Amino acid sequence: MDAYRRSSIGEAEGDLSLYDKARIGRREALDDEALQPVIEEDSSKTCGELARQFNISSKTVRLHLHRLGKSNRLSKWVPYTLLEVHKQQRVAGSSFIVACFLATVAHSYSIGC
Repeated sequence: MDAYRRSSIGEAEGDLSLYDKARIGRREALDDEALQPVIEEDSSKTCGELARQFNISSKTVRLHLHRLGKSNRLSKWVPYTLLEVHKQQRVAGSSFIVACFLATVAHSYSIGC
């Protein structure tokens, strides 16, 4: 049975649900639930190390880590999201830099440079 006929069987039966269902096809090389505890145990593992551990390509590891919402920062896999305290720190740091720049500009105009 070709892919078109398989996909249209559900439509012919009136099943137009958008939810994921078990489907025929190749299974995934790596289960996200298997990767999650390994990353939580040691977040400094590289994609190459994880690929060797799970016997898959490092590209597949990166895909699954991205799907889990992880990114590589300072040699550790961390969540993408920033906490509110991190956002406040960034605003404070940026405000300080802008204030220093404006003070420098004002000083250079006052001495006639």
